Amino acid sequence: MLVKFVKGYSPYQKGESAGFPPDKAEKLVKMGVAIYPQKPKSDSIPEPVIPELKSEPETIDFQAPINRMVKKAKKK
Repeated sequence: MLVKFVKGYSPYQKGESAGFPPDKAEKLVKMGVAIYPQKPKSDSIPEPVIPELKSEPETIDFQAPINRMVKKAKKK
């Protein structure tokens, strides 16, 4: 289960979240060092913004790429 720490609990700092087995999570909550995080409401989740893809202009003239291969150093 996911818990959010409200106090430092080695090795976790205040504000961090971590997952534990249900029995361990319950013990942490009862000790007062962690809480169960609230699930966000479906209304508060913003819709992702998907940018429009612009098509690349088609080129008729094709130029081969420049050879940029690194050559090995000559042995002495």
